[in-house]
Amino acid sequence: MSEIKRKPLSILEIAKRNLSHKKIRTVIMTAFVFILASSIFISTILVDSMTAGINKTVDRIGADVIVVPQESEDSIRSSLFLGNSCTVYTDSSYFDVIKDVEGIEIASPQLYLASLEAECCGIATQIIAFDPETDFIVKPWLDDIKYPKLGYGEVISGCEITTEVGDYIKFFDKEFKLVGKLEQTNTSYDYCVFMDFETAKIILNTDTMQMIVDYADPNSVISSVMIRIKDGYDPASVARYITYKLKIPMKAYTANGMFAVLTENLAQITSFSNILNILLFITAVLALVCIFTITINERRHEFGVLISLGAKSSQIIEMVILEAVFIGLLGGVISLALMGTIVFIFHTSLAELLKVPYIVSDVAVILPLIAKCLIISLITAVLASLYSAIRIGRAEPYSLIKGDE
Repeated sequence: MSEIKRKPLSILEIAKRNLSHKKIRTVIMTAFVFILASSIFISTILVDSMTAGINKTVDRIGADVIVVPQESEDSIRSSLFLGNSCTVYTDSSYFDVIKDVEGIEIASPQLYLASLEAECCGIATQIIAFDPETDFIVKPWLDDIKYPKLGYGEVISGCEITTEVGDYIKFFDKEFKLVGKLEQTNTSYDYCVFMDFETAKIILNTDTMQMIVDYADPNSVISSVMIRIKDGYDPASVARYITYKLKIPMKAYTANGMFAVLTENLAQITSFSNILNILLFITAVLALVCIFTITINERRHEFGVLISLGAKSSQIIEMVILEAVFIGLLGGVISLALMGTIVFIFHTSLAELLKVPYIVSDVAVILPLIAKCLIISLITAVLASLYSAIRIGRAEPYSLIKGDE
């Protein structure tokens, strides 16, 4: 009979068998790494999404200065950034006062109306009316979708509105033909419907809207004025002049200033997130150190036998660290595979749940973040194992064989 050749066990194979043999211990240690990696991944995605949302909103607005009614800036800010619907109005005569301010190249009014629940969306939708004669915000989008001009009763929508182009959207029991959709902007505009002021008058003259907009002439209302500043003029100075020099109940903000509160809140969220992640990192390391220390003490006799069979102290250290590497990889890979899949598949639902314009789901952003979280998972596990590995490596073989602590 031919002899059966057995492949000698390597340090790597022993490490793998140790982990599979102690399943409960392996699961607990993996869980700590899983929680750490998941926390870092989700918090980073959320902060990056909010930062990108603010930047995209400011860029997409395309205005240097935004003028809004006093006490209404929160509603319009929330509409622009989060897509929350609002109805904001003030007298359109204020536009005539604003447009003649020195330093203004173009001034264009807009009107924000919140629809009732509509078939296109299932929830209240933000309607934005604009003036085609002065507009410099929406018209470039019309050029992008090669639709030259909106006719009476026609609207365009963001990409997330479910109505198909050519069909009709009903607001306040009035039907409007959807003639085009904007490309995805990853801002609140993806959920808005746009029309000109003439079409908006159809809504303003409905019984429901006339009860909401309590003006004698509901056709003479605006919500905001978008302003482009001439070269050589400071947007902040023009905004201050409009706010403090003009005797009108409106306030002017630079585009960045409009979202200053959100930026400050984001900075606080980022700081809190960083502190939380650091605490989780420390907690995970300490917990894993305790578990490694306890299990290593239980295995002193095992290590002593290995050394008596010819294993070196350096190989024992290597085996302990390899076990930690497997723990780090296992917890990190499971966490990131799960979190990454959730973000890719459910990013739209997550954005609605977390009240942000969108969740970053680009592969170019996700993959480096996954690599970063995986490295942190490995570092956490290896750091936690070093104390036990070095301690066991320095122990006397005789004391290991006896199982002394």
